Amino acid sequence: MNSYQNKNEYEILNAPSNNTNMPNRYPFANDPNAMMKNGNYKDWLDICNPEYRYSNPEAYRNTKAAMSFGVGLVSTILGVLGGPISVTLGAIIGVVTAVLEFIPADEYDNTKETWGVLIAAIKELIYEEIKGEAMNAAKAKLDGLYKVMKNYDNKLNVWKNGDKSPVEQNEIQRVFADTNNSFLLLISQFQQLGHEVSFLPLFAVAANFHLLLLRDVSIYGKEWGYTNNIIEGYHSDQLDMTQDYTNYAVDTYNKGLEEAKKIKNSDKLDWDFYNQYRRDMTLTVLDVIALFPTYDVRKYPISTKVELTREIYTDMINYINNPFMTNPVEGQRFAGYTVAQFNSIENALTREPHLFTWLKEVTGYFYAQYGQQSFMTGIQNTSYRTNYEDYPFSGPLHGVRYAGDTARSVDNNGKDVYSIYSTMFPLETNNHVHELRPGTAYYFGVKGHRHDATDRRTGNSSQKILGEDSKTGRIATGPSYFISEIPYYDKETNETIRPTPEKYNHRLSYISAYATDCGRISGVRGDGCFRTPQMCAWTHVSADPYNTIHPDKITQISAVKAFYIWDTGEGQVVSGPGFTGGDLVKLPYNARLKIRLKPTSTSKKYRVRVRYASMGAGTLRAEKWSPYGSVFSNFAYEYTGDSNKFNNFKYLETLSESFNISGVEIIIQNLSSSQLIVDKLEFIPI
Repeated sequence: MNSYQNKNEYEILNAPSNNTNMPNRYPFANDPNAMMKNGNYKDWLDICNPEYRYSNPEAYRNTKAAMSFGVGLVSTILGVLGGPISVTLGAIIGVVTAVLEFIPADEYDNTKETWGVLIAAIKELIYEEIKGEAMNAAKAKLDGLYKVMKNYDNKLNVWKNGDKSPVEQNEIQRVFADTNNSFLLLISQFQQLGHEVSFLPLFAVAANFHLLLLRDVSIYGKEWGYTNNIIEGYHSDQLDMTQDYTNYAVDTYNKGLEEAKKIKNSDKLDWDFYNQYRRDMTLTVLDVIALFPTYDVRKYPISTKVELTREIYTDMINYINNPFMTNPVEGQRFAGYTVAQFNSIENALTREPHLFTWLKEVTGYFYAQYGQQSFMTGIQNTSYRTNYEDYPFSGPLHGVRYAGDTARSVDNNGKDVYSIYSTMFPLETNNHVHELRPGTAYYFGVKGHRHDATDRRTGNSSQKILGEDSKTGRIATGPSYFISEIPYYDKETNETIRPTPEKYNHRLSYISAYATDCGRISGVRGDGCFRTPQMCAWTHVSADPYNTIHPDKITQISAVKAFYIWDTGEGQVVSGPGFTGGDLVKLPYNARLKIRLKPTSTSKKYRVRVRYASMGAGTLRAEKWSPYGSVFSNFAYEYTGDSNKFNNFKYLETLSESFNISGVEIIIQNLSSSQLIVDKLEFIPI
């Protein structure tokens, strides 16, 4: 038996065959976890990733805390929506209670500190100054809504456990009406306080509460004594406000995205703040509003497995803000990018809209340039599409390669990589090796990565190395390191923590890089050295690797989880509008998307429902295909309008079939000239 095959293995890749130089199996010199033995997450943040991109350490901590809050809130809701159902009511219950229990509050139920962190994280990125009165007013309003919602939830639980007499019916009706009126009065004020962008995460929390409140009428209204007309009226309110809240959130997000790229009192642009804003707002706002449609219990009367397929990016792995600066002067600080430089970074480090992929392997190319230490000059990813792992493909080379460089790879197949630890060292320009001074214009090359991962099938953890020290077989050391990961909110301890093998919410999907010239080396012919800033992309763990259809839940599968969209026409992946939880698939005439499913364990039938948008009416074909035959029918779809607005997405009922055959696929094909935009497919057990 291999001695490394155990629960907490450290896999040393590309290590020399002679292991006598490996005194310690721990694969890096300075263990950040060891630093935490006598400290907490705050201490770790103070010594970890560079804070030069933030105005101060507190701003950095606020950002991490806001990220973990957003992910924790969404994970809480996803867990309840996909959890057990009420047999008597036929609807998921307990969402409000779960959300209230998740939100951190002190012993007096005050939540103002939480809301202050959310505001502070965003206002930092758009250079906004908020006076104390406005900040306190916003925190107080959401704190008040939290408390009235908690009072409502307490009274609802009293009613559930009571005799449901007319007196109790009247009481719960009164409490519901008072709570609803509080939201109608206060939630609009988050839109009128003059700081709409900074307050948007608070608005998302309030809107989420309000829609969950209105949802309860569809579940309990008849037992509360409401007439059908009253229930219908509140359901109509819920649908209208879902549309209004969603469109407002997306419009405000887009407004802030433009603000985040601008540098105050300058015509230059800031890509780092732009990326941070996009990521943080995705976690605290866009992921939340993507769940709003599933609160409609008429469309989703039972538990629903929801997926988020969007991709977010952690900070650039680089100790210099400006990768375009050449031969810097000591102490020179980042002044911003030109428009051309900004676009170059965006195009190099972020991916175009694409079908959802799973990371199989990462290859790094290492070269010792001009006699310096070997560092990573290029990187390449090997991926596969969902449930199509037998057909991996290599992505483009990011960075540059040199004749005589060394290629090393790390195999991540079947693993969720939840953290990347990168070591760095200063590059030499003008025969001078600069010391590490965060915020100054010095160059740092990436020596290697450590990939912390959990096996998706076994749950075993591992640490794999990309780029080892030739003498020790461990990860190459440098004067500093950089950790790329999405923080985790641990409800058991009410703390933001680093992800662990058991507690993580995002998995690595891609590593990109950008080679830029760091200046001519004195006395050396030819171009100067290249450094290669890198960046990690992450997807949410709610995305299922196998497209599993559940027997007792509505299963949502995003259209981008298709494995092919080009065989009969030029299908295209297009950017999502911000409220769909991911990108969309555009099908022109005759194009089709093909999704491979994991066969179900029973012959149970499912209704297949398509969520779509289209600029014209037309016909689509829905087909169940397997190696043993196919079944298909044609269905008419409507004109809805473009895909930028929430209300322009419609639902279309198609096949009713079982999916218990090996190799089974679901295929959606556009048979008309109108462009068909597909968001997701839903499988509803019959």
